[in-house]
Amino acid sequence: QIGGTYSLASGTELVMGCASWEASTARAMSVCDPVCVDVTNLSNGISAVGALNGEEYTANSWAPVAKANEKAGYSINLTNQELIDYASIQLNTSMSGLVKRMDIADANIADFNAANSALYTVDSWAAYQSAYDAIVEAKNTNNLAALDALNDAYVTAKNELVLKPDD
Repeated sequence: QIGGTYSLASGTELVMGCASWEASTARAMSVCDPVCVDVTNLSNGISAVGALNGEEYTANSWAPVAKANEKAGYSINLTNQELIDYASIQLNTSMSGLVKRMDIADANIADFNAANSALYTVDSWAAYQSAYDAIVEAKNTNNLAALDALNDAYVTAKNELVLKPDD
């Protein structure tokens, strides 16, 4: 395999590859056919992921991006346009599913602030309040790594709220 990657002024990259093989045992034959592929979209996607901080996103939304980015890194060296395009689509699709941890925390904080403590039992509200306080603390200290678990704990506490019995 002979070839290389060449960048054009437009930002398009061409991957040139030459293949050689033996036509028969008696006579070797070499063929060099340039294979041109456009890796611009894939390269841009890889660069976009490289500019992101994975800690800012939920683990569930970041995992597909990391996996697609790894595959994109392998695919960018291929000389098959369909595979390169497929890797680019997978990478862009996974990036469209990214969810910021802080956005979920903000939504949970707004949800808590809209709730009415008078409707719920003291014990269930205390657990809910505690989960809320933990999210606020993590947000204030920019503890992104803790937010996935804290957001999950908040949802659990909200789902476990018990309405006060009618008097």
